[in-house]
Amino acid sequence: INLHQEDFEGSRPNFVMLRGMMEKIFTTPYRCKLNEDWRVGAIRKNGTIYLRKILRTEQ
Repeated sequence: INLHQEDFEGSRPNFVMLRGMMEKIFTTPYRCKLNEDWRVGAIRKNGTIYLRKILRTEQ
């Protein structure tokens, strides 16, 4: 990283997500007793990563 500092800093992605998504990602290990099943979708476009919750239908 130190040898290629400019390349490293230029390659860091930006993240875009709705409110609450970051909280859901970080608190999932502590909420295992709630048995909440959820999925996150990600797409990368022009170096930006877009995250969204994938809704699941009841079966």
